[in-house]
Amino acid sequence: MSEPPEKKQKVGDGEEEKEVEKKPQEVVKEETEKDAGKAPASPLKDAVGFPVQYTTLNVLPASTKPGLLMALSEGIMTSFAAGARANVGLEGGRYFFEAKVIEFYQAGMLKIGFSAAGSSLILGSEGSVCFDSESGFWANGKRCFAGARFGVETVLGVLLNLEKSSPNFNTISLFKDGVRACEPQPLPENLKGKALYPHVTYRGATIYTNFGPTPLCPLPFKCYMVQQAGKAHCKVTAEEKPKDGKFDVSYVVGLPDQGAFDWLDMWKEKNPQYTELSDRMVLEWAEASGLRPKRSASLDRPLIGLDDRAIRRAVYSIAPYQPRNYVVMELKSNLVEEDRKQLLAKFDSETFTKTAMVIVGDPPADFKKRVTELNLKQKQEISDRLFKAKKHEEAMKRLAEKRKKDAEKLKKKQLKEAQKKIKALEAEKKAKLKAERKAKAEAEGKTFEEEEEKEEEPEKEEASEEEEVEEEVVDDEEPPQVTLDADEKKATVVKRDAKDLSQQVLASSFASFSLPTEEEGFDDVNYLWSKADKGASFLKNWILEKKLTTRVEDLTPGEWAGKVSRDFTLALSIWQRKLQEYKDKVAKKARDKAAKEMLAKAKAEAEAKKKDEKKAEEEEAKKEEELEAKEEEEEEIEPVDFDKLDIYGVKNVLDIGDESPLFKEFGPLDWALMTLRFELFLLVKAFEKDVKDPDRPGITVDHVPFYYQKYFKKALILKDWGVETSAELVALVNDAVYVTKQGVLQSFIAPELETFAVFVKLTEHSRRQRSLDSDLGKETPYSKINTRFIVGKTGNQSSGNYGQMGGYGKAQDHMQRGGPYAGGYTGWKKPTWGAPGKRW
Repeated sequence: MSEPPEKKQKVGDGEEEKEVEKKPQEVVKEETEKDAGKAPASPLKDAVGFPVQYTTLNVLPASTKPGLLMALSEGIMTSFAAGARANVGLEGGRYFFEAKVIEFYQAGMLKIGFSAAGSSLILGSEGSVCFDSESGFWANGKRCFAGARFGVETVLGVLLNLEKSSPNFNTISLFKDGVRACEPQPLPENLKGKALYPHVTYRGATIYTNFGPTPLCPLPFKCYMVQQAGKAHCKVTAEEKPKDGKFDVSYVVGLPDQGAFDWLDMWKEKNPQYTELSDRMVLEWAEASGLRPKRSASLDRPLIGLDDRAIRRAVYSIAPYQPRNYVVMELKSNLVEEDRKQLLAKFDSETFTKTAMVIVGDPPADFKKRVTELNLKQKQEISDRLFKAKKHEEAMKRLAEKRKKDAEKLKKKQLKEAQKKIKALEAEKKAKLKAERKAKAEAEGKTFEEEEEKEEEPEKEEASEEEEVEEEVVDDEEPPQVTLDADEKKATVVKRDAKDLSQQVLASSFASFSLPTEEEGFDDVNYLWSKADKGASFLKNWILEKKLTTRVEDLTPGEWAGKVSRDFTLALSIWQRKLQEYKDKVAKKARDKAAKEMLAKAKAEAEAKKKDEKKAEEEEAKKEEELEAKEEEEEEIEPVDFDKLDIYGVKNVLDIGDESPLFKEFGPLDWALMTLRFELFLLVKAFEKDVKDPDRPGITVDHVPFYYQKYFKKALILKDWGVETSAELVALVNDAVYVTKQGVLQSFIAPELETFAVFVKLTEHSRRQRSLDSDLGKETPYSKINTRFIVGKTGNQSSGNYGQMGGYGKAQDHMQRGGPYAGGYTGWKKPTWGAPGKRW
């Protein structure tokens, strides 16, 4: 075998890439296995085979030839691996079994080996050892290169050596067509001492398995097959026999997020003969098969990226024809009567007994203990991860400091070496110059006098010059052990980020949840947590609580909401047009007054200049008389003291008595707040009419943005209103709506309005209070409102989904006749006001 080129290698068609340990080319040494002695005195009497309960749903054993295995090859199921574990496990001795590849199709794959009871039916995961068709050896989910490639017509023999006297004790070996394909591979520590069962996993293949007594290809030494094993070396798992000739299908009926899945795991540990039918089972199966489905946030429907409907349809098409016990974990479907009946109909009553296991109410003590253990384990795992992350961070910090010190040392060393080189060059230059001077003196016959050289002081060796021996930091600190606090110990469910049902599925279905009865087709209904009457009461209270806290996802706004919204939009257009006309009228009066003053001034100038121009005087006098007459006519209307006006006594908001509207002082903020009052009022009343559920008292305040989007087809952005929560938003208009102690939004205004004038009056009252607070220097939440948002808001008021303006002609007609948008409102009582800023 050649060394693999990469550390990660794709294993089989469609399988995920896993860590592959590099292994040098293996040379099979001289055979170390010896011939077996006499046959066991007490051989195994049970026939070795693959019980249906220990095979995946897509395994199809051939009825014509025992040991011949095929797999479903239709649609999505071709991507799933098929697995089968034998009924006889080995606890001692040395035995082998064989498998022959009859055919490979669609990139076929085969794994052959041994596994422990209770492990996955797909080899290659925790609790198993095996060889694959791509020269791989798997142990507890990790793969390395060992063995040999094999294909069609290849006979594979897998030998398990549990003989204590053998040099190959606790090993597994692969033989290809009777020839050793690799050296004995050691068993993982967690499998030593356990009963190990022959096991095959395949996809896109037809295989024939042989447990003996006659081998297809004898080994190089005498060895007995599994069927010849001694009774003392075997552990036989008896095939489950149905009661009264019928297998059982149990349906788990539990409420979402009440621990149903954790309870099922505990129940399956006690009842391993049951095969689970659920989406989470399919997800685990897909992942073990090498597929890569994404997980959703729902435990009941976790599949994403696969054709979950096709898979579910295939599973429920196969299951009724396989004689085994099932436990159906369809959380939502098992709670809805119509869905329960559909699931019941899939299994015929002649072959299966149908049982409902109801786990509703107060859980038993053993489950509470299990929850405490799981919560402690989960908390410990989180603590360990944080501890390891902290230790890793400290190690990285030490490494960075070491690298920094090493860099500083290297820099000093390089500097010192450079200085030595400079001194050596200087000394060399000095010696050369001295030699030249001496040679010149000798040539001239002169005596060369050497200059006395000053002795250089020896360099002081730095104390740190010696290499520092750094001690390696050995961090053997163990992670701290966590404990649960008092509240955590009282918990009856395991804390998880994933919910049992998605928010949308829960909201659309929980109101129809019910408990099963025998009349639906169940042979037996077992209440495992609480008795039937207490369970029914628990479910009823649970549904009532959910109605208070769960949104109505499929709510459709009714006609009443649309009509009222359109009417309000029309009233709004009338009011705003009236306000504009009033402002135009006030502006015109100001212009007329200015014109009169200018005319008087012009008249005085004219009299001084041209007293004799009589005609001009007459014309000016005529104009003056007209202005005076008009002014006298206008002055006939007595102005109303607006500041002292009784707001709630006004009968016509379009005219308070001096042809001015009640909303004449409104600014953009006032129009926006008035619209908000109406919109929240509409949400309260429309919800009551559209839901028609007496158990739902109203909209939970936290759900206001959701229903706002539903009714007005636009987002309610709380930050634009300067608030963080819906409750704070309601507080801005708490004269029209309020939040109950139960957190439900309610309105002070009755649903059947004669006029929308009440919103004008409430807004005017609020404007005056806000103005007073401002004069007193009080800080109010209104100052935090986004002014840009308000300007945009006043340009297109309420309506949203129902935003049909009434049109100018219709608005003019209402204004001329007064109309219902002008008068008071008899269905709303004036509140008794307390201190400024407080509700009545």
